[in-house]
Amino acid sequence: MRLVKRYGNRKLYDTSESRYVTLEEIGRWVKAGEEVKILENDSGDDLTAVTFAQIILEEERRKSGLLSLPVLRDIIRHGEAALQNLAATVDRGVEVLRSAPERAGRRVQELTQISDRLGQLQRLVDEGFRRSVERVT
Repeated sequence: MRLVKRYGNRKLYDTSESRYVTLEEIGRWVKAGEEVKILENDSGDDLTAVTFAQIILEEERRKSGLLSLPVLRDIIRHGEAALQNLAATVDRGVEVLRSAPERAGRRVQELTQISDRLGQLQRLVDEGFRRSVERVT
């Protein structure tokens, strides 16, 4: 896990590489699958969620449209309930994506077994047909 410390001047310091980093770099790490934890240097408070929210905000500024206007309105209007709903929806989507390779692997295994059974059945049919032809001739 990569540990980043946030200082009072809002600078972010990657302790593993001993250098200052940007929100954009942290975003790239997360997208690449790295585990990242951001701590307030003085208090030790966990700022990971807040920092990730800042990364999303910066992406929204650059890409304009990451979150739709109705979603943003709902978040403002309904506050925590809307955020919890959004978070739950995103969590479900992430879980589906995470489990997809495992489910696909099971399907491939099932199809391989079916293919093997069909091959065995085809050999039996071919053998039966061959015997029938031998009896007739």
